[in-house]
Amino acid sequence: MRILVSILFSVALMATPSVAQDKADDDRMRANVKKLFTEDMSDTIPSNLSEAISRYKAAAKMQSSHLQTFYAEYLYLFVEKELSLDETAKMALLWLERYNIYSGDHNSPEKPFLKTLSKLEKDKNRNHAVLSTMYLAIGDFYAARVKMSKGIARDYNSGKATKFYVKLIKLTKKYTPQDELKLAIINIEIGKGYYHSGDGYEALKHFVNGQKFFTPRAEEYPEQLADAEFWIAKVHLGRGQYKKAEFTMTKALNILEKTNSNSQLALSGHAFMVQILENRGRREEATKHAQIIGALRPFDPDQEQIPLYRTAPTYPLNAANLGLEGWVMVEYTIDEQGFPKNPKAIDGENLKSFEKAAIAAVKKFRFAPRFEDGKPVSTDNLTIILRFKTVW
Repeated sequence: MRILVSILFSVALMATPSVAQDKADDDRMRANVKKLFTEDMSDTIPSNLSEAISRYKAAAKMQSSHLQTFYAEYLYLFVEKELSLDETAKMALLWLERYNIYSGDHNSPEKPFLKTLSKLEKDKNRNHAVLSTMYLAIGDFYAARVKMSKGIARDYNSGKATKFYVKLIKLTKKYTPQDELKLAIINIEIGKGYYHSGDGYEALKHFVNGQKFFTPRAEEYPEQLADAEFWIAKVHLGRGQYKKAEFTMTKALNILEKTNSNSQLALSGHAFMVQILENRGRREEATKHAQIIGALRPFDPDQEQIPLYRTAPTYPLNAANLGLEGWVMVEYTIDEQGFPKNPKAIDGENLKSFEKAAIAAVKKFRFAPRFEDGKPVSTDNLTIILRFKTVW
């Protein structure tokens, strides 16, 4: 048994379209209209690019992902008919970036994106910068789907991501072979895509490629080197290689400290150092990093504090045998060093079964302390909820 926080994703796999499917796309659009709108709402269908843009923006303001997807399809079709191939490609990129691939909506931007990409690849006067951006975007799109899929679907998405990442590297080497800087940056970006897909091996390989370029040029590109070291450390951390993770993350933080650059990356680095040191049993050394985060990050006592380090509660054996599930709200204090103090259960479901396990878990957590006048102070009456769910 273990604690589970699960979200069910449903993703449609769609085949690469051909130009002959244009009419089918229009027919599908009309079918969507019949499903989405009644006859007396037919005036909501945009008749030109300007209307499509305004209605897409209105749907965005309404935060209606369903309507956004609907109007985005029309927006893309009008752009494709009225603007240049480069502009159409930029629209396809925007759509792919805005589309929420976690929604499970089958109106995926994959088909029009690949159609535009195919046209751009065949265009002798193409813009190589736009093509490079599209390769990276669609590679990241498939990489993000790898974690949401299993079996054949997982292999399909992983293979597609690799295909477009390889195309990106080949394109860069062919048209800008002298631009080693661009290639190093691309390697790091591709590494991030592989990292988010769960492929640590490929991620590390690309991060190291970037690192090799930036290491002898550290004075010229300190932030880029720190970025490479940071991601390499994250791969080591994910593998449980805490000694390697500490060594590499320390290098990244030292670079950022010397240059006073990228405070957000530094904050993330200190947060991961808390995790690394806690896992290595060096809680006191983790204090420095927790306090640095507390000093730099605003503290809102009205919001639930997110632990910098946490461990999953042990599922009580009796509760597991009985198939019990539940949750526990724990009240606690964060002291000056970021340690949780005096945790106690104040509410919950099946509280008697899970109270001890929840309190024991919270005691091992680590937080960023609140700062007042440049000094860390304790904060009382904070709460956090731990949920217990059985997985068989």
